[in-house]
Amino acid sequence: MTDSDAIWRENLQNAWAALRMIRETVETLGPPGILISEEEVLAQYGPEPIHEATAIVAALTTLLGWTVQAAEKARQRVESYIFIGQNSVIQMGRKDR
Repeated sequence: MTDSDAIWRENLQNAWAALRMIRETVETLGPPGILISEEEVLAQYGPEPIHEATAIVAALTTLLGWTVQAAEKARQRVESYIFIGQNSVIQMGRKDR
């Protein structure tokens, strides 16, 4: 085995370990059944880490969907406040001249 093979293997093991941690967190935070089982991932998507990640993303999208929408609205409000603030600064600068 070459050094690059060993590195590749270690990276793959680390990827799977990270995905297991994320899976456990989603299963803990979400309602039962929010994330399909590892066996279902194999059957529906495939055996690679990207397939596990796809299933996790689907569960997170379901779990956090309302939060993402709320965050988008909040982001838009903040952007409008920043815009208003920038206009105020520009207007104040003009008055000071």
